[in-house]
Amino acid sequence: MEIKPCIPSRGIIKVNENAGQSTAVITDIVHDISKTNLQSPLAGKGSNQVQQNVQSLSALADQLQRLVQKFKVRSCKPGDLKIAGIS
Repeated sequence: MEIKPCIPSRGIIKVNENAGQSTAVITDIVHDISKTNLQSPLAGKGSNQVQQNVQSLSALADQLQRLVQKFKVRSCKPGDLKIAGIS
């Protein structure tokens, strides 16, 4: 019996790609906001608020990344479909 490599469906591939792209875009946005905040020390009190928002956005980006990893398809063998966090 020949064992063939596991080839996920196009739908699974697309879901994983979209999830990864969303995470990358959000991470880029958070980094851009952080850079802007660091480059504008003369903004005074507003700078502190921006820094707090950056920290909150960074935490949200981390949560999103963990959530995406939780639902990313890990296996595509028939009868053995697993999603991270679900057995």
